[in-house]
Amino acid sequence: MNRDTYGRRPPLHRLDDLSQLIEPGLRALHAYWSAKRGARPMPARADIDPIEVPRLLPHLMLVAVSDDPLRFRFRLVGTEIVARYGAELTGRELDEIDLGGELGGVRSQYEETVRAAAPTYCRHAIETRQGKYLRYERLLLPLSSDGRQVDMLLGGVYLIPESAPLKPTGARH
Repeated sequence: MNRDTYGRRPPLHRLDDLSQLIEPGLRALHAYWSAKRGARPMPARADIDPIEVPRLLPHLMLVAVSDDPLRFRFRLVGTEIVARYGAELTGRELDEIDLGGELGGVRSQYEETVRAAAPTYCRHAIETRQGKYLRYERLLLPLSSDGRQVDMLLGGVYLIPESAPLKPTGARH
């Protein structure tokens, strides 16, 4: 892989099959979300307690969603995400964060998760603030206090190996 593949907008995918996820932690996060959801389209924030999944906590984020205009504020950001980014993100808005040329792609995944009220994921490679190139896999899961409108996102972010393909096999856009 060369640096030319970095900085491109990440392809977004609906999660049709958990085997599309490389990271077992993301499969565990999806299982937790699904158990909390039950028969509903999505669980509420009140159903989610990050302490119940302690081994996932360093990789988790909770993001508040507000509309008119659509905005995303980080309410909880795990220590591994903060360490990889290089700065605290809790309390900040997505649009305030220095992601270089990556903001559009990141924001599009957040927006698609809200619009579809369904899980989305992406695999992508970015250049960090420290000039390192990282490959990651991100899963976003919708939460809703009224069962209809997404008002929070539960997310997980994990680094993936250099050998892992950025485009999952059998993925649907």
